[in-house]
Amino acid sequence: MGLTEKMIWLAAGLLIIILISVSSLNKSDKLKQLKEKYEAALQGTDRMEAWDAGRAYYRSLRGSEITIEDEQTIMRDMAHMPFEES
Repeated sequence: MGLTEKMIWLAAGLLIIILISVSSLNKSDKLKQLKEKYEAALQGTDRMEAWDAGRAYYRSLRGSEITIEDEQTIMRDMAHMPFEES
């Protein structure tokens, strides 16, 4: 294997490492945004918005499958939401 081939393999390996790193950062950033949206929804009075935001957050956290425990956690979190004043 010549120097040129070694350089090509090194460049390809570095490119793969960079792509994996960027993908991981994007996933964690998306998860952070979903969590912030869920927490913000829990501060409001729109329970449907909080339910949808909670399901989206846990779906992303679990890999598109949410568990019964996740739904129970969302309901417990929603129990602490303020009620809309009439």
